[in-house]
Amino acid sequence: MATLWKLASEILPKDRDARIRADARADKKLNKLYADLARAVLTGIGYPQTLLLVMLDRFRRDGQLTPARLGLIKGCINRHRRAVGGSQMEIKMGLDESSNEPGYLLGRLFALLENIQDLARGVARRNQPTIRTRFMSAASITPRSVFPHLLDLESTHEQKAKRVRPGIAHAATRDLSALMNRIGDIPPQLDPHQQGLFFIGYHHERQPRFVGRAEEVIEHENDINQTAEEQT
Repeated sequence: MATLWKLASEILPKDRDARIRADARADKKLNKLYADLARAVLTGIGYPQTLLLVMLDRFRRDGQLTPARLGLIKGCINRHRRAVGGSQMEIKMGLDESSNEPGYLLGRLFALLENIQDLARGVARRNQPTIRTRFMSAASITPRSVFPHLLDLESTHEQKAKRVRPGIAHAATRDLSALMNRIGDIPPQLDPHQQGLFFIGYHHERQPRFVGRAEEVIEHENDINQTAEEQT
């Protein structure tokens, strides 16, 4: 039941300080959702599909892609696919290079575009807002209205990135081109399941880069320390 409470806590509406807030208008709907979720956990049936919509709304409201939320998204999609059968594959734990689902590929593409922007700005400006802050929500719903603009921005970011970190930047743009070839025409809209896959694809593409980012910060700090020592 501890696991169930952890899942349920992700559903509850929260304020900006992440404190659970009461919402009388939503109580009835939330109570039904809790009951449906409990039934799904205890019996193994599919999660209520309204849960998927709630999680997507949480992502867009506060931008927090927590493991619990992503797990709920994954559970909603995988259990639904098991129930209906068919040829659609279940979502894997980590990056799935074989997946050609549009939502998943577009989430990965968004992560690559953000990575190139990160490289262009360098470590010193790493904490400034990224394209994720301004465009991620819209990109996950109506990608065709957003990605052409992001790809225009990418050409500027790419030039800067290649001056700052040429080796990493060339590899990143190569990955970007390969992914674009697989996507082909960008769809005008994504349904809720593909929207969920968008966030999962984004998360899977970003995860392996966290180690590289930490190493880059350490390298940058070492360069600063070495320069300071040479000047003393």
